[in-house]
Amino acid sequence: MSKKIRFLILGIILLLALIIFVFFYLNKLKLDKKTAGLSVPAINKSSITSGSSDSNKNTTVSNVPDITMTDNNDKTENEIIDESGPFEMLSADDYYAQNSEVINKIKVADSEFIQSEEQVHTSLTESGFVDFPITSEFAMNGEFFESYEISDSSEVKHPIYETFYVTESDDIWTIMVVNDSITALPVSYNMESNRNVEVIVSEKETIFGYDNVSNQFYEIIPNESEFMVIVVDKIDAATLEELTVEVIDAL
Repeated sequence: MSKKIRFLILGIILLLALIIFVFFYLNKLKLDKKTAGLSVPAINKSSITSGSSDSNKNTTVSNVPDITMTDNNDKTENEIIDESGPFEMLSADDYYAQNSEVINKIKVADSEFIQSEEQVHTSLTESGFVDFPITSEFAMNGEFFESYEISDSSEVKHPIYETFYVTESDDIWTIMVVNDSITALPVSYNMESNRNVEVIVSEKETIFGYDNVSNQFYEIIPNESEFMVIVVDKIDAATLEELTVEVIDAL
């Protein structure tokens, strides 16, 4: 099978998986909108990112798929409101404080470790993540823009990057680079698993979240009730190939 045909098949598989995941996730929200004890839909447990415009504010989940919830104009910055249940608001500070141990908060402007498009492109492709575009949606000032494919030669920097990987056994992964930290989320596994928490793979015990309203990173250790963090020496294609459903289940 030619590389072009294989890439096309992988693209179709990913698209179908995303459609299934959206359907599954939205139906799950209808039945149970409790996230970490709060009635807040569209919050991803690994990264809260809030985009804003002149007329409204959008809270975007930086995961697969992106789920956007539009807030009313009278809400204060950095707040997420559940429109369907009891009126509750949740800031990024509150969310991370309630659902993790916050190790550090770092303003994007103060971080010395944010990588350029060229650096991230080189790092991820050398790690075997070559089949899908590497994208970004945020500028260094926190401004949200339409997702676009980064360049392999640009010195422009972004606080967060994302790409995908599909294993030989057709397991789908989301790869994220936040500040200088890389994490991998097993999308297929988290969709199908009977675990009460989601799994995330990291190269260290702490993981990074990002909030673009305050334009800062959160270095956290998630509560065990929220995430099972698998720590590996290196996140690359070879490692993800080894982390099959059976292997993760046994951990």
